[in-house]
Order: sequence, then C-alpha cells, then structure tokens
Amino acid sequence: MQVKLITIGNSKGIRIPKPILQQVGWEDSAELEVRGDSIILRPSRPPRAGWEDAFRKHPPAPLSEEEQAWLEVEEDDLWKQDETW
Repeated sequence: MQVKLITIGNSKGIRIPKPILQQVGWEDSAELEVRGDSIILRPSRPPRAGWEDAFRKHPPAPLSEEEQAWLEVEEDDLWKQDETW
C-alpha cells in the first residue's frame, strides 16, 4: 500500500487506516525501528508481556540449598546493630 507523507510541524508522518491498526492490535503507541533503508513499526507491548506464560511452559530450576538459605535469611541477621565497620 502506498501512503503519502504529510507534514506535522517540522516532521513528516503517515496516516494509518483504522482497520489496519485494529488488525495489528495497536492502541496508543508503537515501536519504531530503522533497519537499513526501511522503517519497521510494530505494536508496543508492556514490559514483561508474556513472561507468565513462558514461566508456566518452562518453570525455573529448583533452588540450590545455598540459594534457599539466602531467601530464608532475615534482614536483621545481615545488618546487626552492634557490628562496626
């Protein structure tokens, strides 16, 4: 599809028809990337989108005894008031 560049202040832009925006699921923002002589636009996704499904498919390995011990340490045990540096 050929589109016309329009002037927007000191910049140029294009109008993207609503059906196309709906087809790709764009809402308020997009990711823009320049690759060679091409401009690539893709829908923005929230940070960590899809992580929950990925963790469900590939759960993390069980913690080692040492890692588990660190999780169980109380903050007071790490920084005792009577210690001097």
